[in-house]
Amino acid sequence: MEKTSFKKALIFLLPFLFFGLLTAVLFKPFILKHWLPIPGDILIGHYYPWKDQIWGGRIAGYPIKNFQIFDGILQTLPWRLLAIDQMKTGSLPFWNPYIMMGMPLLANLQAAVFYPFNILFFVLPHLDAWSLYIFCQPLLAGLFAYALGRSLQRSRLASLFLGTLYGFSLVMMNHLELGIDGHTALWLPLSLALINKIDETGKGRWAVCLAFSVLMTLLAGYPPPAIYSLIVITFYSIFKIRPLFGNKSLLIIFSLLIAFFLSAPQSLPFAELSRKVVRDENQFGVSSSEAFFIPWENLTMMLAPDFFGHAATNNFHSNFYFSDTPAIGIIGLLFVFYSLFFLLKKKEVTFWWLFSFFLFLLMLDTPFNRFLRMINLPFISSVSPIKMTWVTVLALAVLASFGFDYFISLLKEKNVNNFSKIVGPIFILYEFLLLLFSFAFLTLEGERLSVTSRNLFFPCLFIFVSSIVLLLINLFSKIKTIGLVFILLLSSLELLREGIKYNGFVEADLVYPQVEILNKNKDNYRFLTLDREMLPVNANIPYGLKTINGYASIYDQRSGQLVALANKTSPLTNLQGFPRTIFQTEFNSPMIDLLGVRYIYSLTEITSSKLQLLYNSGKTKIYENTNVFPRAFLTGKYFVAKNDLEIANRMLGIDLHKEVVLAEIPEGLVNNDNFIFSGEVKFLKEDDNHLEIKTISEDPALLLLTDTYDPGWLATIDGQKTKVLRADFNLRAVIVPKGEHLVNFVYFPNSYRMGLMLLALGLLLAVMVLPLMVKKRIF
Repeated sequence: MEKTSFKKALIFLLPFLFFGLLTAVLFKPFILKHWLPIPGDILIGHYYPWKDQIWGGRIAGYPIKNFQIFDGILQTLPWRLLAIDQMKTGSLPFWNPYIMMGMPLLANLQAAVFYPFNILFFVLPHLDAWSLYIFCQPLLAGLFAYALGRSLQRSRLASLFLGTLYGFSLVMMNHLELGIDGHTALWLPLSLALINKIDETGKGRWAVCLAFSVLMTLLAGYPPPAIYSLIVITFYSIFKIRPLFGNKSLLIIFSLLIAFFLSAPQSLPFAELSRKVVRDENQFGVSSSEAFFIPWENLTMMLAPDFFGHAATNNFHSNFYFSDTPAIGIIGLLFVFYSLFFLLKKKEVTFWWLFSFFLFLLMLDTPFNRFLRMINLPFISSVSPIKMTWVTVLALAVLASFGFDYFISLLKEKNVNNFSKIVGPIFILYEFLLLLFSFAFLTLEGERLSVTSRNLFFPCLFIFVSSIVLLLINLFSKIKTIGLVFILLLSSLELLREGIKYNGFVEADLVYPQVEILNKNKDNYRFLTLDREMLPVNANIPYGLKTINGYASIYDQRSGQLVALANKTSPLTNLQGFPRTIFQTEFNSPMIDLLGVRYIYSLTEITSSKLQLLYNSGKTKIYENTNVFPRAFLTGKYFVAKNDLEIANRMLGIDLHKEVVLAEIPEGLVNNDNFIFSGEVKFLKEDDNHLEIKTISEDPALLLLTDTYDPGWLATIDGQKTKVLRADFNLRAVIVPKGEHLVNFVYFPNSYRMGLMLLALGLLLAVMVLPLMVKKRIF
């Protein structure tokens, strides 16, 4: 009895031990040396003022392993740390005041404010919590994919194979240190496994689990895999559930509704912000020059991921961003071909083959896809097909698990004709590799050909060793188990090699390290950088510094258009912003003075009557803008414009200190052309979501606050509500009476309030339905 219990426990723990071991190998520097899976080397090795310093004793400069993963240090980590810090002070993380004169933080889905894994930050130091959060991605993705395999009646070895191919796939490894990408995608195989459980048992407990899994997908922070996961869940439910209109379908609908309702406080603010985004390259409304489709030539990377070189060795020579490739390794691809023999025997395999075919059809750069994009269909034009990589990889991994079991079945049959079935897929892959060599020698030359030739060695080695082992297994049945385990480990090694090669680790004290020069402008004014190699946007957040520039996937288009006015002259015929990243270098414009830019960072000397050298260290110089406007000031003169274009043209022709251009008529305020500034504005309290300002004025006036306007900002004067006006294109203003008053600005968006109502509705629905399930004995 004890042996049986021990065996059951060991079998249960096997996937945890296996995927835990693979993850430990991947995170060896973190486990043994406490080096963190954060691309901090990019910041200190490439950007000033850190580049002026010596880090880790490296006098020649700190080496950068892989610049492609800069979003990990310049987006996802600083946003998450900001959100956590705000929550630790007892406030909800609604607003980010540090970029673009301020922008929503909660509505920025990539901050993943309500993702439950954030609990790690409340029990561990911030950087350790983030590292553990990164660590969980391949581990959980492998476990959940294993669960999917078992729900499909795959063998344990085949399920481990499935978990390995998905959890350690190229796209998972290449997005690992970005955090949100993998955490969003890892829940999909669990959701599909739970759909199989609902189909098998019809029990409500699995519907509750499905609701949780979908909720995690929605909260994890990365829209593309979240959207595609929901599409897969929908189609897979239609494929699996029978009868289609019955209790099982109701359970799945119940799960999705609960997930949507509970995620509403996060998803509704995101939807509100998304509507304000200017569309150019149409990738979630983000103006972007990134590739929209996968070039055909990049399919070679499914066989040899390093065919075009590698980002970490700085010799990548393809036109397509390296990270988004649906590759599961050449060994995994071999077993995908084995699943072809299952095609006519199992509907499940047919589904995944057809699904994979459809995905590749949409991802590839074809005239049909370009036509779909050109006609601007609502969904096709707003979501990049490249991001289908995540669901494509899962589809291929599922097919490989079926192929793995099919190979095992061939060994059991002892049929002479089976030899051709075993050799067939191997032969196909060898032919593909031969084509790759031919393609390389016909299209590449010089250093590119040399790089490609070297990088074809390992795919050839892996498929050669695998084919030998598979043939030996066929000849000697006694080594079947050992051989199959070896294939599993060899596939793991192939994928881990890419993960280790792509991702870097850095000493904990080198993540956002302190430098003296960054303490020279810690006030409520903003800074501007004149060089792209200096203090990149979002890296300023951990230092408490504010800027008018910005780098975010979604942001209010008016923020970029307002900053861009510094480069314009009147008359304007149209409004233009910035593609994806707001990066302004024109410091002489009065528009820059208006926006509170007091500090100018530069790598070169500047001669300007308005700038005074404040501090310099190494190549980094900080100048003070002596013409900067107060952060908030009073004026009595205003002009009401009909539209944004008129606002912009008016602002380019007036004294911005004396006149405010409004988008609507201010009720109860007489336009005072002869207003003589004799008032006082004093900041009494300021935090990320709240401002308290004292004003003293001899006449009624407009208080202009040079922070971003957003409908979520509410204002009171002496405790009484007052309207917040959109002023000077996209700034905030309120009407203050004469005399002394206290003005409070608090950010509390209506979309969040509506989200709370939907959350309450979801909880009410759950409270009503769950007892009914128990009563009907379907829970």
